[in-house]
Amino acid sequence: MSEQQGSDIRDQAIAWHLRLQQGGDEDWQTFTRWLEADSRHDEAYDAVALLDAELGEIHAEAVARPAVANDDEPALPRGWQASRWGAMAAALIALVFAVSMIVPMLRQETGSYAIVTRPGETRVVTLKGAGRIALNGDTRIEVDRGDARRVTLARGEAIFHVTHDEKDPFRVMVGGQELLDVGTIFNVTQDPGGLSVAVAEGAVMLNPQGDAMRLGAGDAVYLAKGSNVIERGKVPTASVGGWRSGRLDYRDAPVTRVAADLSRAIGRPVSVDPGVAAQRFTGTIVTSGPRADVVRRAQALLDVDMVQNGQGWRLTTHGGASDGQTRP
Repeated sequence: MSEQQGSDIRDQAIAWHLRLQQGGDEDWQTFTRWLEADSRHDEAYDAVALLDAELGEIHAEAVARPAVANDDEPALPRGWQASRWGAMAAALIALVFAVSMIVPMLRQETGSYAIVTRPGETRVVTLKGAGRIALNGDTRIEVDRGDARRVTLARGEAIFHVTHDEKDPFRVMVGGQELLDVGTIFNVTQDPGGLSVAVAEGAVMLNPQGDAMRLGAGDAVYLAKGSNVIERGKVPTASVGGWRSGRLDYRDAPVTRVAADLSRAIGRPVSVDPGVAAQRFTGTIVTSGPRADVVRRAQALLDVDMVQNGQGWRLTTHGGASDGQTRP
């Protein structure tokens, strides 16, 4: 392969990686055809994804450092931030590729690498030979460098579109539990309240090496933190991973879980007052649109007050706001 050919393939891989961050089904089909057209495409894309994951972790850690709050200054539009970082990532990836020895060095590393999103940010990543993962806000996954089919969800929420391989099943570790793919699309959440799994298509095995539980399409489980009791229920398959389209669907869910979901969606912490912590909720909360509109909708549907508390919000009983706290 000539130097020019290598450069062209590299540029195509970078372009695809950026395009797929918000790609639709048609984009994914075209991307798959591009991968299958030449084995070098697969290798180049894998290297780009790995480098971007490294850069993404550095970026997430940098922006996570506390800064002086100034609510009088308008926030930069989310799209502008994303496009700016996308351009920076593309430039940095291209620069790293120019150093010919870096990719072999990265491939020889052991352990895992992390992919992280900030609160309110979502991201889609493709794992070579394993499928793709969509990450919700404030999420961290860790991928085995030597085997992309071994993933840990350290915190947050992600939906997995798995390329099934009976001889080498995809595995997800979350909260001390193991999920084994049986050819599927499934959503996993790990937050301070506990963990939950919902299956949209196919099936997964929960704890295949222990008290195995098979979950098929429409099945969901919830394990509260500190509990050994797994709650099992049913969900509409269309609602699994609904956060990607700006919808949070619930059926008799604890309000603490709703608060955790809202935190990821609006990019601000949402806590729960003890006075409403025992409440449960059935319904749908639309999270698209301005943050203030989302807060007002959630407040009305949950029949609580959402009180601004520092940089975040707190769910309280009606009239439960204290001095220095404001309602939307």
